[in-house]
Amino acid sequence: MVGLGLRPRGERGPLERACIIDDSLRRFARPLMISRHLAFTEPWESWYSIDDGGTGLPDTSREQRTGGEVETLQLMKKAPLFDGVGERILRMISQRCVVKSYDPGEAILNETEPSSGLSVVLEGRVKLSKISQEGREQTLTVLAAGDPFGLCTAFASNDFPANVVALERSTILTIPGSLLQETAREEPLLLLNVIRILSGRLRETMDLVENIALKDLPQRIASFLLHEAAKKSCTQGCTIDIGMSHRELAKIVGATPEALSRALRRMSDEGVLKVEGRVIRLIDLEALKGLSGG
Repeated sequence: MVGLGLRPRGERGPLERACIIDDSLRRFARPLMISRHLAFTEPWESWYSIDDGGTGLPDTSREQRTGGEVETLQLMKKAPLFDGVGERILRMISQRCVVKSYDPGEAILNETEPSSGLSVVLEGRVKLSKISQEGREQTLTVLAAGDPFGLCTAFASNDFPANVVALERSTILTIPGSLLQETAREEPLLLLNVIRILSGRLRETMDLVENIALKDLPQRIASFLLHEAAKKSCTQGCTIDIGMSHRELAKIVGATPEALSRALRRMSDEGVLKVEGRVIRLIDLEALKGLSGG
């Protein structure tokens, strides 16, 4: 082969000696003959442009990788962060980003962990939270498919300001900071989308501070339910699937699970709502608005 040279049978070249194959891959990995490009954004999490020369990775792996990129591209198009961004730019990002799946309860990022980049929830739901020295957890927000996080560390390497944990099976796309900066120079619309999302997050943060500092528990519950109803264009009598346990909901509204249960029971007795497991039916929207103080 041109450029690789010929070696006596059984003798290893420098490239082969440098290749360390993970034990979990040994049963189906074969010696790699890599021609020009082998790129890693993190250890073997995202590699592309691999030329196996007919003796490397099986063709099925190449097809699975291509299929995964197509699926990632389709999910990216649903995210507000990429609204209006051209097909070529999206394809470039999908080829160079890192996509990883997490199980329920698995940590995605820990508070104070160094981070440089921006992440997007492609599938599932995750929570951002802070934990006090006494171990009390306050959930800051719950993000669903299409929602980004890490905006505050998108263009600088800083400690991440919160804990990020998967609430259900979730797929996360992460764009390294260097790639984000490179893309932003070429596609300013991406920056406008970041600013738009940051503006919305600032408003949500102000609402959170108001709820925790100035409102009692029934008001905080009502505000949360009205916020969820607005996102789903919910009308009188509609149902809201909160998508989490009452324990997790208690962390959002700043209460113990017991206090949350008592408040929901009282609101149910007053005919404002009806609790059906993780689903809450909004029976009287006007009463709920009055209760929220809005």
